[in-house]
Amino acid sequence: MAGVSGKQRGKQAPAAVNGDGGAAAHGSATERGSTPLRRQYLEVKARHPDAIVLFRLGDFYETFDEDARTAAAELDIVLTGRDMGKGQRVPMAGVPAHALEGYLARLIRRGYKVAICEQLTDPTAGGGLVERDVVRIVTPGTVVEPGLLDERANNFIAAVALQDDLAGLAYADITTAEFATAQMPLLTLPLELERLGPAELLVPEEMDDESILGALRPRGDDADPSVTAAPDAHFRLAAARRTLLEHFGVSTLEAFGCEDAPLAARAAGALLAYLQDTQKGKVGQLTSLRTYSPERHMTLDRQTRRNLELFGAGRFGGATALLDVLDYTKTPMGGRLLRRWLGQPLLDRGELERRLDAVAWHHASSIRRERMAELLGGMSDLERLVNRVTAGTAMPREVVSLRRSLEAVPALVALLAEGGDAVAGLREALHPCEDVVAVIAEAVNDDAGTAVGHGGVVRPGFSPELDNLRTASVDAKEYIAGLERQERERSGIGNLRVGYNKVFGYYLEVSNSNLARVPDEYIRRQTLVNAERFITPELKEYEALILNAEERLEELESAIFRQVCRQVADEAARILETASAVAQADLYRGLAEAASRNGYVRPEFADDGVLEISGGRHPVVEHVLPAGAFVPNDTSMGAPGSALMVLTGPNMAGKSTYIRQVALIVLMAQVGSFVPADAARLGIVDRIFTRVGLQDDLATGQSTFMVEMVETAAILH
Repeated sequence: MAGVSGKQRGKQAPAAVNGDGGAAAHGSATERGSTPLRRQYLEVKARHPDAIVLFRLGDFYETFDEDARTAAAELDIVLTGRDMGKGQRVPMAGVPAHALEGYLARLIRRGYKVAICEQLTDPTAGGGLVERDVVRIVTPGTVVEPGLLDERANNFIAAVALQDDLAGLAYADITTAEFATAQMPLLTLPLELERLGPAELLVPEEMDDESILGALRPRGDDADPSVTAAPDAHFRLAAARRTLLEHFGVSTLEAFGCEDAPLAARAAGALLAYLQDTQKGKVGQLTSLRTYSPERHMTLDRQTRRNLELFGAGRFGGATALLDVLDYTKTPMGGRLLRRWLGQPLLDRGELERRLDAVAWHHASSIRRERMAELLGGMSDLERLVNRVTAGTAMPREVVSLRRSLEAVPALVALLAEGGDAVAGLREALHPCEDVVAVIAEAVNDDAGTAVGHGGVVRPGFSPELDNLRTASVDAKEYIAGLERQERERSGIGNLRVGYNKVFGYYLEVSNSNLARVPDEYIRRQTLVNAERFITPELKEYEALILNAEERLEELESAIFRQVCRQVADEAARILETASAVAQADLYRGLAEAASRNGYVRPEFADDGVLEISGGRHPVVEHVLPAGAFVPNDTSMGAPGSALMVLTGPNMAGKSTYIRQVALIVLMAQVGSFVPADAARLGIVDRIFTRVGLQDDLATGQSTFMVEMVETAAILH
């Protein structure tokens, strides 16, 4: 279990050390004889002693002192040193700025907390020490870099607040703006954490009892989450309420449903405070808080999830899970929604019937599904794109992708208009956002790349000032491009050349053998071994014109792009609502496609608790077998005298497959999916238990028999 923040448990980032290798206290910024850069770094490190500080120096992010030793070991990079004052040479290790994402991923996977310290002023502008400060703190639950995320799964960070036999749980995904909270019995909390699988778990500092943490920590097949100890003050009700009220700009939490759920509010407020700290206040994408009740959903414990192979291969290395069988979604949003629905089957029959109506409408026409697949296939990840825009981290090409995705919405609305009541809610939630599309289309080039300020982002005609600067810069560059030919002809110096460097600017270079031919108006600028470099007043005028135009071009283009992003961010709520509707439409179409390809039927729900399946099949097993190889079978339970079924038979007779088949059919029905059967009439089930197969847990000293008894006792309990 890796610790990542505050009073951490597990790996901790090394504290700053002085040039002699000793620990550096907060006052170390006044090290005798230190350079201004050294003092600046130590001031930053003193504010973030529990993080590895990546300190921007030009084209590299550098680490110093013990951070450098840690980075060199963890990232397999060279440990060097740097003079930082009289008699001070400190350890240093750096990574290229353009390759930050890969190195950051390795540190986060190893459980470290990383503070990104950027240059806030132009290092080429002169005027003394470049201003630097931490702009973001990266932890496992606050990663936003696309390359570090699974696009078809959420990256949740969760917080818990406990009191007696009750618990509050809040979770968020800052890349999709999902923010939810709940109050529940303490016994329910571990099951919810297992369902969410958060990358990071936030707990109060006072919760230092490992037995309590052990009970809360999800124990799935994946790695445990990093556990972060946050200040107890953040979890106090008054502070938590104040954090939430100020962030959302409201006077009560009633609209969010947690006014009378103090533990839910405490967890949500503490989580929001932590995100504000690590993201330096940039959490404007969290525009709403949803309060939910775990009691509205079927309970699935870790053992059941694993034995039913919902999300991953079984313990014997099977290659296919139920998620793989059902996932015909075309967008990342739809894929994430399918994962959430599979982990949280519904108990509300009315909502289930609405879902099944939508699936049935898509199922009725293959042409309709194909048309929708074409529309959805061209859509990018609206949720994460708009949140990157809101956070100010979006690249120009991502803004263009956002526009193109929104341009497909009107056609999707028109297609759903054929669906009547079955998809009426989706149509109403889809907003074409014509104003957002228009401003992006008018301002941003279709072929805009990843960088702003190099002249290719803003469309010609959008800004007259920008167009004039471009024209002036192009004219000046054309003059200089023709200068070499012109001066060769005028002077008769065949090897004269025009060059440029950052120190001397543009120059005319003449070899020593041709110095006698140099025109009188040339002004000597630099002497080399075999040549001389010259300037002319006219050349310096054009150089100034180019450099001033390029500097102003960069400033103006960056300002225009930021303004476009602000206008898009103002409509973030509508775009997120649209993204949610797109995800649902995608999932309904995907479930209909799975039903069509695999021969599934719509289940019927009953109020008398019966379980009647005719021609049932195991969805995963039949998927990996040749077509028609799986032999269908029937199940009938729930009538008087048939509440219990006992299966007997030899090993490998199919008992476990049959048991899991029934469970999966029930689960699929309560997700809102069609099921693998000829017919199915099912009562609503509030929990599925499994105790399947032989296994031991030698790491904890439990034999096969003991594992079976413990799991059986848990079910009976």
